[in-house]
Amino acid sequence: IMRGFTDIFIENATTPENNRTDFFTLILQAGWNLIGNPYTVPISWEATRKSGVGPVKGFKNGSYANGDVLNPYEGGFVYSTALTDVKVRFQGITSGGRYAAVGSDLSQTSWELPIHIHQGELGNQVAGIGMNEKASLDIDDYDDYNPPPLSNRVEINFKTPKAIVAKNVVPTQENYSWKFEAVAEGNDPVKISWDNQSFGNNSRELYLVDEEEQIVINMRSQQEYRFEARGSRAFTIHFGENIRDQVKPSITLLGNPFPNPSSQKVKIPFNIAETAVKSRVRVEIYNAQGMLVAQLLDGEYSAGYYSVDWNLSETDLQSGMYFCSMISVDKNGITSHQSKKIIIFR
Repeated sequence: IMRGFTDIFIENATTPENNRTDFFTLILQAGWNLIGNPYTVPISWEATRKSGVGPVKGFKNGSYANGDVLNPYEGGFVYSTALTDVKVRFQGITSGGRYAAVGSDLSQTSWELPIHIHQGELGNQVAGIGMNEKASLDIDDYDDYNPPPLSNRVEINFKTPKAIVAKNVVPTQENYSWKFEAVAEGNDPVKISWDNQSFGNNSRELYLVDEEEQIVINMRSQQEYRFEARGSRAFTIHFGENIRDQVKPSITLLGNPFPNPSSQKVKIPFNIAETAVKSRVRVEIYNAQGMLVAQLLDGEYSAGYYSVDWNLSETDLQSGMYFCSMISVDKNGITSHQSKKIIIFR
């Protein structure tokens, strides 16, 4: 096998006879279009696109991401809401800067936060949330779509009344909650990440809630969240000022003890649903023979997120499998009984 350069000749092939005052016209169909740079010099897609035409999406190093400059022979996916045409502009020649970039300062009337999702070697950097005074709750130019998958889907989907989008920018308001689904079709663990360095010195907050595990993440203090892949998982992002106490669990749930296995101390999270208001809760530990070996708590708890520690250094229990049991009875007398396995090793 030899590697090197060679000349390739295509009979009757020509390059477009366009210049900086006579641009190439590109026809876009409604839906997804796979486009390419029609010139032998770089082009700027952000200077080219117009209302109803989305950013150009490239696939590189296993990840989809929005871009701008397309070099000669480069291409990408573009979504158009209708049949239309655009004048393809050279890099450096703009059409007035319709799409001004905004930051992620949560105190501003217009802000956007990109959200990335990765699984193994695959990723997607198209998703995000935001607010803008000119945005609507319907689909508009501030929203964005996931491109066609090239292998297993790894993407974030926000469901709106008219479409499923990857990026959801809504009108500026004091409080808002985004619900989305994280889709990861592979077998590797999944990571959702964001950059919180520019949230600004203000009291506005963002909390990410894993609806399956009922785990709450302060997006100001953490920049990522990892979970095991199960096809898809539901999440909610809450935005507002000093809202931590307003974020309540949607279900009563005994969480996964961690670390597990353990030899020292195990933290056992549990939640009481907002609809339960107040519940009587009992958390106990049983051995494999069904014998009670520890009672960790027994009391009344209002709706919220809690945890209790099981300090193994204070016990003489042997290595093996144990069961954490949580029984809760709400104000209406409805009883919930849940259990989780815990492995002890000495």
